[in-house]
Amino acid sequence: MTTAEQHRLIEEIRGGRTDKFGVIVEAYSDRVHALVAGIAGDDMTADELTQDVFIKAFKSLSSFRSKSTLDTWIYRIAYNTAIDHTRSKRNDALRLDDLQTERLSDTEVDAFFDQSNEEDPRLEALTTALDMLDADDRALLTMYYYEDLPVRDIAQVTGLKENNVKVKMLRARKKLYAIITHLTTQQL
Repeated sequence: MTTAEQHRLIEEIRGGRTDKFGVIVEAYSDRVHALVAGIAGDDMTADELTQDVFIKAFKSLSSFRSKSTLDTWIYRIAYNTAIDHTRSKRNDALRLDDLQTERLSDTEVDAFFDQSNEEDPRLEALTTALDMLDADDRALLTMYYYEDLPVRDIAQVTGLKENNVKVKMLRARKKLYAIITHLTTQQL
């Protein structure tokens, strides 16, 4: 959907054609569901959160400004909804302090994520490890690796500066690697 089509659609909805909001839901529901599922960790919760996202979007459509695309605006609502939900259900599993992850070599972490193959037994722990990350870290990695959003768009969605997104993603990758390493050494 082009920017002009988005603006025309939004004006129609604001003008009383609320049935047209279904076009927005149809266009973005799969991507919103994938994002919130990646943050929340399970499909049932993601289904509920996806509905919440579109209800919030509908109610606040009057506040949409042309400063961002409709995609980014909806993604920001989805991100905030999923993060708020996940923070309220905080996972008390393995916690890593910053000192622990800072000791990890960037080269070692990059080598694992860039060169791992499907036979690497540590990859089996990836889903479990993702679930153990804080919601913020999981969201960044989900948007970048699963949703293929560029850093610029992630910055808009999260409200962070691009450099902050990069630093947080580096730290999140290190945490993920540390959790995977911990999980796989526990299994041996």
